[in-house]
Amino acid sequence: SLGFYQLVRPLAVGLVHGMAGSAAVSPLVLAAIRDPVWALAYLLVFGVGTIAGMMLITSAISIPIARVGRISTSISRCTRIASGLISLGFGF
Repeated sequence: SLGFYQLVRPLAVGLVHGMAGSAAVSPLVLAAIRDPVWALAYLLVFGVGTIAGMMLITSAISIPIARVGRISTSISRCTRIASGLISLGFGF
């Protein structure tokens, strides 16, 4: 069974990624929306959609990796190293 940390982690990652993506795209769209009510509605829908999408992607990636880690520690170690290297590559 999944613990509280495993259930909340996708939410936390989705929140962080959702806010980062929204910060880059939202001002472009908001400049075109004249009515403040519609602008707020856009921000809410876009923010919730971005967070939900990131949560789903994070869950889809992390759950299989966590299950493989329970089966084999060597595969788990290789997976963690590979994901770290890929993350560093994207970061650079």
